[in-house]
Amino acid sequence: MSLLTENNRQYYEGAQGFRLNGTTSQFTTTFDTNLVFSSYNPLKTNYALNNFKIYTSSNGIPGTWSEYISAYSVSGNTISFLGTGSTTGTSTSPPGSSFAVFTLSQGSIVPEVGMKFEATGSNVLWTGGSAGNVNYAILNSVTDNLDGTYNVAWDLSTYGTLIYGGGGSITTFTFKQPIVETNNYIVVQLKKLDGGNYGVDINQKAFGNVVEDNYGSYAYTTLNDVIITF
Repeated sequence: MSLLTENNRQYYEGAQGFRLNGTTSQFTTTFDTNLVFSSYNPLKTNYALNNFKIYTSSNGIPGTWSEYISAYSVSGNTISFLGTGSTTGTSTSPPGSSFAVFTLSQGSIVPEVGMKFEATGSNVLWTGGSAGNVNYAILNSVTDNLDGTYNVAWDLSTYGTLIYGGGGSITTFTFKQPIVETNNYIVVQLKKLDGGNYGVDINQKAFGNVVEDNYGSYAYTTLNDVIITF
């Protein structure tokens, strides 16, 4: 038995909402039920082992929510749309390149086409393209080298070139899902017998019994129980 600490929406609907603001790349749920995460990809068998689904909407209006199926990671109850990677101290970029090679950080999401890509380090230098000196690029190519490293590339004419590394310096790369740059609404829906209130069709519903199982973990505490406890 435990005391009820969730709000009504979390307890009865099994849902918690968030709002992205252009800079926030992660958020933490506060359900009394911990998130169970195996895969972000519905095409993977272990996606069904997740005890929740994520939905997004540009305006939060009923009927506009769709299941989010691009890459994200989960650590504890924190969901992140940000990926990271880095070079070694001996890595250096080819002169005038519009691509980068790096090792993916442990637990990071994988880079995907369409992500915003940025680099930081003591020897990082961007040369701007038609987008100006924005010091970032939108990825248009991603290659998994199958050894823990990735090659990513972008349009040279738009975002220019990136020079990094050399002299023993380490370069850190970050890549964000496009949704981070928006003001979209996010809902995390724990699996529920009726599938919850979100999704554009029956296949996107979050069917399960996580919410209903949670009901049994609570009970009313009487004043007499409190007195006896103390």
